[in-house]
Amino acid sequence: MATIPMGNFGQAVAAPAPMARIPRGDPLGEAVQRTGQIAQNIVVDAAAEETKRQREAKDAADRARTLTTLTRTKDRLADLHDEINQGVLDGTVPKDKAESEFEQRHKKVMAEIDPDLPDHVRPMVQAELEGVASRLGNGVRKAVTQRNRQDVTAGISETLEYLQRQYRADPARTTQQAMDTIDQLGPHSTLAPEQLAKMKQAWKEGTQYTTAYELVSAGRNDRKALQAAEKALADGFPDLDPQKRATLTDRIAAYHLHLDQKAELAAQRAQREAERRMRKAEAEFNVFQSLADKGTVLAPEYIDRALQATAGTPYAAGIKQLAQQAAAGASIASQPLRVQQQALDQVNALIAQQGRSPELDKRREQIEKVLRGSQQDVERDPLRAGLERGVITALRPLDMSKGIGGLLPQLQERTPMAERVGLWAGRRVSPLTGEESEQLKAQLDALPPKEKAGAVAMIAQAIGADAAAGLSQQMDQKDAGLKFAFRYANGWTTAGRRVSELILAGQQAKKDGTSTKGEKTPELKVAQWSSHVATELQGLFPSQAVADDMREAALLIAHGLAAEESGQLRTKDLDRAVRFAINGSIAEYNGRRVPLPVGVTEDMLEKRMRTVTAAEIAKQAPEGLVRAGGVPIPVTEFVKTLPAQQLMPLRPGIYTPLVGGRPVINANGDPIAIGVR
Repeated sequence: MATIPMGNFGQAVAAPAPMARIPRGDPLGEAVQRTGQIAQNIVVDAAAEETKRQREAKDAADRARTLTTLTRTKDRLADLHDEINQGVLDGTVPKDKAESEFEQRHKKVMAEIDPDLPDHVRPMVQAELEGVASRLGNGVRKAVTQRNRQDVTAGISETLEYLQRQYRADPARTTQQAMDTIDQLGPHSTLAPEQLAKMKQAWKEGTQYTTAYELVSAGRNDRKALQAAEKALADGFPDLDPQKRATLTDRIAAYHLHLDQKAELAAQRAQREAERRMRKAEAEFNVFQSLADKGTVLAPEYIDRALQATAGTPYAAGIKQLAQQAAAGASIASQPLRVQQQALDQVNALIAQQGRSPELDKRREQIEKVLRGSQQDVERDPLRAGLERGVITALRPLDMSKGIGGLLPQLQERTPMAERVGLWAGRRVSPLTGEESEQLKAQLDALPPKEKAGAVAMIAQAIGADAAAGLSQQMDQKDAGLKFAFRYANGWTTAGRRVSELILAGQQAKKDGTSTKGEKTPELKVAQWSSHVATELQGLFPSQAVADDMREAALLIAHGLAAEESGQLRTKDLDRAVRFAINGSIAEYNGRRVPLPVGVTEDMLEKRMRTVTAAEIAKQAPEGLVRAGGVPIPVTEFVKTLPAQQLMPLRPGIYTPLVGGRPVINANGDPIAIGVR
């Protein structure tokens, strides 16, 4: 081994001092000389021993450094192996990149071996570490193989689950596909042959049991379906577990018993109902008749009492007939009002085609009474009308003592009921009963206009636009200000105030006269406001009722504006009130004035009418024709004329074209609607 030069402090041994010359033959001198030689030898031996100790210490340090390097690097390689293996198994390291990832990173680890490692041991250390890395690389490849097998196992499970859902459509084909899947992919999965065999049997048993169970369950209320399931269970499902087959057989027997009991109970109820219809009292007849004519559901307890009261009297036959009518009327009454009207129209059509008969007259009278009763009750109290006819099954009273804040969550629970009743009634319905709306009005009336408008907005937001419109309609006969406040709950002025606040303030100002007590002579006297607003609104809307509502709302807004100006209302303020009422502006289009919603300009309207396509209109007229001025016109031809046609508003931002002053309609008589927003 090469020796690194170390100077006088390295491996060199101290040279002996020159010895004194002793004359020969001098015993004392020779003794002294021998003593000096011994001392010199002792010094030489001590230096050699020190050199040996230094060499052994260096060798030990080199061995320790080598061992530390080996241990540390092996640990890093093992950690790298474990990290990549775990990444392969959990998916964070792609399978196809695992080996290259290990190779790249293990080389980096090798490159970081201790640079102070002695040169004579470095090749040996690198060789041993490369061997370790090679073995660990094999472990990475095994992990990739294991992950591939796991993916195959997962793929088998997903395929079997999919085929299980397809089993009922084609049992033989799906079973063969399932078995082929296991046979072809199973050897490449993590499953042993005995596990694959169990998987085949489990799939067959589970699939057949699920199918048989569904067939049996489908027959719980259908005897024919139950009999079909019983036959299928007896003739098929060869791989079904005997114990599960016995369980399904017992379930079929239980369903048969249930159906027998149900049929018996139904027969008993029918018999009791027939007996009750035969026992009516004269004192009950008029009341019974009025309820039957109304078409509401009659309580069994009331029917029992009425039948008992008329037993053995001439009214018995009449009560029976009325009870039958009530049963039919109840089914009609639960139908939407438009369906009731259609049923009446159909009977009238039959009378027109076939002529009158006692049966048709009787049927028409019954349906008409039910329809008129429904209409009257809806006008009076829609929610209770729906409750009486089974449209909703419960109507828990609202706790009005909790104030507006406590009322909001209760109204949100009521809103779905109002929606269901609205679908039945064919109109938007308030979530409050008549009495509850009176109590709400009293609570709102106690608030100043600004707070009142805020409370109205909170309620409208909580119940939604349709329910708020229903509540507005409910307030129509109670309080015009609240009616319009709910209608305009989400409307804002250009100054950032709620339109409803102006309406409520205007209502109060009109009441106490503060909106008409100006010190100066106004441009328009109060008596002229209504005619001015009516002129502004003339011809804008398809019905006079809508125009009248808009005029009334605009006048209340005008009173609110006037109150702010100390009773002085300018013409432009009145025009501004009209714009707030229609929630937009007024433009003239093809010679006819039309309202434009906020955010829509006249240019936007014109551009929209020029860009309407035949495909848009065809969605409303699938037959390809519209009736314009009473004349059928192909949609493709009509669209070409659209920019020159006048418009009539249907809803804010929605218009229908006019030809000859009449709306353009489709084959069903519905107006063609074109949206501008």
